[in-house]
Amino acid sequence: MTRSGLREYWAEPDRQAATREEEARPMLCAIAKNLEEGQLAEIEALEQKAGLTLVAFSCRSLDPEREERLRKIEAELGSPLQVEPAPVSEEQLGQIRGLEGTMGLSLVAVQA
Repeated sequence: MTRSGLREYWAEPDRQAATREEEARPMLCAIAKNLEEGQLAEIEALEQKAGLTLVAFSCRSLDPEREERLRKIEAELGSPLQVEPAPVSEEQLGQIRGLEGTMGLSLVAVQA
């Protein structure tokens, strides 16, 4: 699809409304498991190149019916482990975003 075609696609009112609806839905993210060797190698290569520690997350939308159940489970488990985000430069952020786009994962730079 060309850039102009993409603009037309996203300019459709129904598409914008559907996208806003999806954005409003809660997301459930967990540390990515079962990464392929190639994915792991790409993440490790970026860590080395950028001098960062990255954590990979796999995310999916959460159905509204399951949201309440998740909140109860979170309350039972207590506070999650807190990790400080690492400061990143614009260049590092661009590299992270590029890899996220090709892998379909969310990558978070953390202080090790």
